[in-house]
Amino acid sequence: MDIIKVKKNIIFILCAVVLSFGIVFTIKANAKEKNISNNIEKLEKNELDNKDEDSKKDSKKVYVDVKGAVKSPGVYLLDNTKIVMDAVNSAGGLEDSADTTYINLSKKLSDEMVIYIFTKDEVEDKKEEGEITYEMGESLGGIIKNDAYIDSSDTNNVKNNNITSDVESKKNTSEENKEEENKNAIININTASKDELMNLNGIGDVKAQNIINYRIDNGEFKSIEEIKNVSGIGDAIYEKIKNDICI
Repeated sequence: MDIIKVKKNIIFILCAVVLSFGIVFTIKANAKEKNISNNIEKLEKNELDNKDEDSKKDSKKVYVDVKGAVKSPGVYLLDNTKIVMDAVNSAGGLEDSADTTYINLSKKLSDEMVIYIFTKDEVEDKKEEGEITYEMGESLGGIIKNDAYIDSSDTNNVKNNNITSDVESKKNTSEENKEEENKNAIININTASKDELMNLNGIGDVKAQNIINYRIDNGEFKSIEEIKNVSGIGDAIYEKIKNDICI
C-alpha cells in the first residue's frame, strides 16, 4: 500500500511540474507575441509620423482664384498639396450648369492659379467656334485665362477626352475654306436662313437659332449693330462678322 501511495505522489508531482512548465511557456509566448505586436505598431506609427512631417515640410499656402460655374467664386488660400477639385469644393462646389469635361480636376494647386469652370453653354459655343482645343495656360477664346484647362498637346489628355490629334488642322482648313467661299458674300440678318447665318465666322447652330428667335420676338433688325443684343453675340463676335452682314 505504501508503494502505491508513493507512486501516486510521484505521478501527481510530475503532472504538476509539466503543468507548471506549460503555464510558464504560454505566458512567455504571449508576452513575446505582445512585444512583437507593440514593436510593429511603433514602427507603423513612426512611419506615419515621418510621412506627416515630410508632407508638412513640402506643403505651403497658395492663393487660388476660382471663377465661373461655382457657387461662391473668389480667391481662396489653400495648401499646395490640394488639387483643383479641393479648390472647387472650397468655392461651394459646382453649379448645375457646370461642365468639367475639359477641366483637370486632379491637377495640384499652385500660387496665383486661376481656375475657371465652364458652363455647358460655353463648352458648346467653343466647340462650334473650333476653340475647344486651346492649350493649358492660354485663354479659351482669347478671353478667359484658365490654368486648370487640359493641355490638348498632351497625347494622353487628348485620348482621354476624345479629342483627335488632327482637330486643330481640320479647324484651320475648314476656316480657310469658309473664308474663301464666303469672302464676297453679304448675309442679310433679317432674311437669312439658319444655314446661311451659320456661314458667318463664329456663328454656330446655337447662335444662328438665337438670331432667328430674336427676329421673331423683336421684329427685323434696325441696324447691324443691334445683333449684339442677341444672346451669345458680343463685341468680339460682332467685330468678326460686321463686314459680312447687312439689313
